[in-house]
Amino acid sequence: MATILVVEDTRTDAERVRMALAPYRWQLKFVTNTTDAIAAIQEDLPAAIILDIMLPDNTGFQFCRDLKSDPATAKIPVIMCSSKSTDIDRFWALKQGAAFFLAKPVDPKALAQFVQQLAPEPPLPEPIPEPLAPQATVYKQVE
Repeated sequence: MATILVVEDTRTDAERVRMALAPYRWQLKFVTNTTDAIAAIQEDLPAAIILDIMLPDNTGFQFCRDLKSDPATAKIPVIMCSSKSTDIDRFWALKQGAAFFLAKPVDPKALAQFVQQLAPEPPLPEPIPEPLAPQATVYKQVE
């Protein structure tokens, strides 16, 4: 199952992301700062990252730039989200290597669509076919 790492320090915004993506089959992992995000990435490389810009220990801009400059993490797609939603914020997020930028509060449908584009939802497993009813074989004792 694909893991989506959510780096968000605001409980309300993290809950909005959780509710937007809950109907899908992605595994969501939440952290509140970039230090914990680095540990989570080292533990299990995510299929995508949803990243706040204003975090307690670093900016999302710097963290995205660091991810994109490391060959081990450069290909992880990033969606940046922020209450800072001016054209320059959008431009700067994309310049750092983010694939998409969403203004907060995030639109749940747009977020799900962006994540789907970057980390396609894993397919459901093929249903296991019902076992066929065994054919009854009648043996008759021959005298």
